[in-house]
Amino acid sequence: IAARNIQTNRFKGLSGIRANSQMDTQLTGQFCKLNSECQSYLNSAYEKMPFSARSYNKILNLARTFADLDAAENVRLTD
Repeated sequence: IAARNIQTNRFKGLSGIRANSQMDTQLTGQFCKLNSECQSYLNSAYEKMPFSARSYNKILNLARTFADLDAAENVRLTD
């Protein structure tokens, strides 16, 4: 419930967006910023098993949800 409240507050004022899973590419870029360690890890995963741009966005949205479950402000490598 706490994670849902975080998402509700994040998307307040955005029409039709209530959850991380509904973020488009622009919102994903805005709310799922990765530090260099996270970006490096994601690039490494891509080199081993290439995935589509759509999959990339889904991975980031899911990581944002995990961070919300931990009440973390930013996506972390552990998310």
